[in-house]
Amino acid sequence: MTFTNGKSQVIRWAVGAGALSAWVLAAGSVTRAADEPPIWTGVFTAEQVARGKENFELNCARCHQHNLEGSDRGPALSGDNFWNHWENETLNTLFVKVRDNMPPNLTGNQLEPLAKLEIVSYVLSRNGFPTGSSVLKADRDALDDVQILKKGAVATLPNFTVVQVVGCLAKAQGDSWELTRGSKPSRAPQTAMTKTDKPLGDEKFVLSSVKGFNPDANSGHKVEARGLLYAGNGGSRLDLTAMQTLSESCGS
Repeated sequence: MTFTNGKSQVIRWAVGAGALSAWVLAAGSVTRAADEPPIWTGVFTAEQVARGKENFELNCARCHQHNLEGSDRGPALSGDNFWNHWENETLNTLFVKVRDNMPPNLTGNQLEPLAKLEIVSYVLSRNGFPTGSSVLKADRDALDDVQILKKGAVATLPNFTVVQVVGCLAKAQGDSWELTRGSKPSRAPQTAMTKTDKPLGDEKFVLSSVKGFNPDANSGHKVEARGLLYAGNGGSRLDLTAMQTLSESCGS
């Protein structure tokens, strides 16, 4: 059984992000499975890097310099400055920045999105990321699944990611609600909710925007919840966009 509050997810995103901003105490993230991060397995090819280098030198180097160390007209795209701006972000975030904003003020050639994606591949290669046999494609969902991480770092989900969690719906103090025995959060699928066999875990999430999902009638149920994640020093919070009951008991 699925509960909604009649608002679109786009609207809920805007409301949720505003509500969560008041709750923010410190930057944080939630650790995912400690597999090798995809970006270190080779998500673009050497051919993409070569074409990206050619376009970079023709269209970008005048501001960012051929060595990517930047100038007064454009920031460095390598080393500490690259990591300060892009560590823990997704490839989609970086690609959209380049696709929609570079070169600035309509200066220079206006390249096709695929050419800009190849420039992103070149910039990544200059920051130590390996090439592979997989062709990097301008697919939003696929790019969102690739996080920019230093070698050996544990993959994380950035705050304000829309995630999927399974847990036990429980009343907390006052009018507050929470998910107990929660699973590790994962990116929410871009599909309607169906029954999931994801197991319970040991995470806990404070819930916001929960009233529209009839929590009193579903207290104690095992539920799947989707929403915007925020993790800080005060714990993890989930601003709900959808919820469904998986079982009327929470024993497994």
